[in-house]
Amino acid sequence: MAHGPLFRIVGGMMEASNNTQSEPFLTIKKWGLQTPLSRVVGGSYCWTKQYGDSSYSRLSLYLDSTNQYDMVVGGKILANNNESSNQWVEQSSWGNTGSGTTLIESAFAGYGWSQAYQQGYVRCDLYTASSPSGPYPMGGRYISNKNDQSAAPVTDSFWGFSDGTENDMFGGYNWSSTYQKGYGRVTVFTNG
Repeated sequence: MAHGPLFRIVGGMMEASNNTQSEPFLTIKKWGLQTPLSRVVGGSYCWTKQYGDSSYSRLSLYLDSTNQYDMVVGGKILANNNESSNQWVEQSSWGNTGSGTTLIESAFAGYGWSQAYQQGYVRCDLYTASSPSGPYPMGGRYISNKNDQSAAPVTDSFWGFSDGTENDMFGGYNWSSTYQKGYGRVTVFTNG
């Protein structure tokens, strides 16, 4: 069944606290439009000036049901070493990341695993456009697993439609009630 976007991703925010999340969450990065309709889509261990390398992030998306704002139409996951001092290496991409889009560099970032660096730092670059010219997100979920991803994945949150192609938007080391310290993935379902 074909769907238009029920909710368009029009903005996002990364906040961070200490690794036990007992300190106030501070805004690390905001991008796009902040609408009344927001969804926390996951979290990851990360580095911040305020809490150092023992920080934990909360990742949120802002949604809108109209077509009057630019929306996310594509993304890339890039990896580096723990200090982010090497060349960023693309790990995956989805949707439209080419001409006619606007880059949101490092929309989300945190400690994660990659083929290129094994344990290191990963980031999610997102691309927005006023009207999609290809696949666009129609829904998404946050999945938790063990660090080595050897267990059955558990969906911690879900929004929108789940038909279409599931793409990784971001992945990093996380905490979940099922696996405690493990690995989390933010995904989006696209219409193609």
